[in-house]
Amino acid sequence: MRDIRIAAGAVFMAAALGLSPLVHALLIAFIWVLPIALPSVFAPSTDSRRRVWIRLQPFAVIFILISVLMQGVFGLPPRLEVPLVPMSVDGMENGLQTSLRAVLVLSTALLVLLPLNPLELAAFLARLRFPLGVPIALLLSLQLVEDLPRTITSTRSAQLSRGLRFDGSPVARFRALRNIITPVIVRTLEVSIERATALHLRGLTQPILPTPQMLPMSRWSPILYGIAFLLFVSWILEWAGLYTLNG
Repeated sequence: MRDIRIAAGAVFMAAALGLSPLVHALLIAFIWVLPIALPSVFAPSTDSRRRVWIRLQPFAVIFILISVLMQGVFGLPPRLEVPLVPMSVDGMENGLQTSLRAVLVLSTALLVLLPLNPLELAAFLARLRFPLGVPIALLLSLQLVEDLPRTITSTRSAQLSRGLRFDGSPVARFRALRNIITPVIVRTLEVSIERATALHLRGLTQPILPTPQMLPMSRWSPILYGIAFLLFVSWILEWAGLYTLNG
């Protein structure tokens, strides 16, 4: 796994512990731009992951707006006189800070995970001396997650061809979900067993050794790790009442 990616994630995660909502918003915008500015490092590795990344942004904006409105409506005085419903100033500020922090953490996690090649991640775990079963289980799980939308679509098409219906009232649709969930679970278990058996028969369950091509170092990694450490220490000092990050 590329150290520059981990180091950047450490910086953003440490920044989510403190700092002001304005800084959080700027960091979120910066994270959303990174896959475009540095596609070789931060771009999602597959089309399905790219769609997840694209959908994150509008949902994040909606989540922030809803959090600010809800906290503003039910927050404590003093209130800001606006049309329809007076809004709590402290509630709006708390909602903004909490939602921005959550979006920053989620964006950082996806920024690190979506570009990962499963073999690259397995090699990284092997370098950390994890048991062999951990990288193998992780590889199988990631592949199953990648295949899940395709499995659901094929299962639904097969059930429709058998004459099963998935329309009607919400209750009928909910009951019809069992005709999809059960075959999907069974098919997922079958595919997982087949792939694990194939890996074992081909001798691919030997320890995965990292290579320089898979684990390149970056000269910026120590600097980013240092920034993350300073942010974390600053947050500890603020928590202890010895220093204020927000001024």
